Amino acid sequence: MNSAVTASTKQAATMSLATQIGTKAINLGLSILFVRLAAPDCVGLFTLLLASSQLVSSLGRLGMNYSVAVLLPRQIDAAAQFRLSITYILFSLGSSLLVAGFALWQLSQTRGLASSWDAQPGPIAALILVYLVSDASSEIFWSIHLALGRFRVVFLRDVWVALGKGALPLAGALYFGSLGMVTGLGLVSLLNCWIAATLLRREPLALAGAERMAFKMVNRIIGALACRRECFCRYRTDRHPANQA
Repeated sequence: MNSAVTASTKQAATMSLATQIGTKAINLGLSILFVRLAAPDCVGLFTLLLASSQLVSSLGRLGMNYSVAVLLPRQIDAAAQFRLSITYILFSLGSSLLVAGFALWQLSQTRGLASSWDAQPGPIAALILVYLVSDASSEIFWSIHLALGRFRVVFLRDVWVALGKGALPLAGALYFGSLGMVTGLGLVSLLNCWIAATLLRREPLALAGAERMAFKMVNRIIGALACRRECFCRYRTDRHPANQA
């Protein structure tokens, strides 16, 4: 058993290292292309948005992801797993929304982004808020997958998100400027969040176990009622044999 656990740990470590190297190489290549091809105001806004998303994701969870990574696998009871996950998701979403609003206000005060904001301030601000909140939300959902040991899915997600966050904003910046770049980031983050939430819903942590427990409980109740009914019928038959005849 120990050898199997060691082999699994080595495989996860190897996959993590390969994924980190691959995603960093993708980010570097696409960042160079972005700097060379996009307009200067798009490059500045793109850099600030990436830094802001990291800030929102880190501060929004307030370190709870480490606690969940330790506590969630230890919850043997399905209902306890579900309660812990829901508490973590709701708390992190609320705090991420507050931090995203503060980050958006700080970005609007940046002098170097005057041309981007003055052109279409309303749509760009709305898209930035959607991007920051959806990106933080996706990190919350994926941290639950990681705590449950679903390493392969998380590593695949890292690769396609690295490709999407580089290629789609670049295409949007080349054709539609700052608005297209922010739209590209928002679409990738929304898709990432939707995939993470959908996987949690299809493998809903505790719901499958809770449904099995509820099904067994109902069966036991039905069995107990049927047993009582049978005993009651026998009792009536023993006491009133004439009526039965």
